[in-house]
Amino acid sequence: MLANVRNILLAAAALAAPSFAQDLPKTWADFSTLTLNFSEDQSKGTTWSGVFDEKARDFLIDVQMLDPQPAKGRVGMVAGRVMVSKGMTLRPGYEIDAIDGPILSMRLVLTVLGRVFPDGPGAIVGLAEVGRDDDVGIRFGTPSASGYIAPPWRVSGTVENYNAGAVAFDLRMTVPAQSKDAKNATGVLNFKGRLATRTGPVFRDGDSLEGWTVYTLGPQAQRRGTGTLDYGAKPIATPRGVKTFGELRAFAATMR
Repeated sequence: MLANVRNILLAAAALAAPSFAQDLPKTWADFSTLTLNFSEDQSKGTTWSGVFDEKARDFLIDVQMLDPQPAKGRVGMVAGRVMVSKGMTLRPGYEIDAIDGPILSMRLVLTVLGRVFPDGPGAIVGLAEVGRDDDVGIRFGTPSASGYIAPPWRVSGTVENYNAGAVAFDLRMTVPAQSKDAKNATGVLNFKGRLATRTGPVFRDGDSLEGWTVYTLGPQAQRRGTGTLDYGAKPIATPRGVKTFGELRAFAATMR
């Protein structure tokens, strides 16, 4: 068993806001909605449903967590400058993990799909069986976190391309253990979900901010008390008069 999913998905920090499509395989970067159930070995896992708009630099992810305890809520980014959450209690000092975790997992599965189907979803007709052994590692990340799957790894399962332009996948990825203390030499990552295209904006300008928490992004106090700075998110009070997502977008535009 892998020591911890975090050892795979959260490996390093950088200095920019997370993005979804940047550096993804071009043939798989055109989708703007992704629903993903991610689990490790036999765990129940977490389901993330994301809607993305790279032009507006917006995204919104609905979270339904089953392990280690049930929880649900929403987290997202407005204009690539401010983070928002609703219905979620985020661990102080680790708030940015709420967006890095799902985006890293989504980017990993799209990178795997790009390895298996380099010509893109158009190369899939109906239901395709997947079985691939690979001796080249996978680096994946956002500008604020990154991960690495060491070789050799194997992926199996099915991918189905619907006529309506949606792609469904059910994949099992066997990877080397990420810790010397792991009881088994390998661990399993399970990815099940659907890719499609959004039909409207991620956030409507007139939608109320009531119930949402807003966070600034940037260098924060180092989490482990070493005195150095680490990139992260920090909750803030919205300025007077900022009551809608449209007003929040205008406020974000004035931020450095």
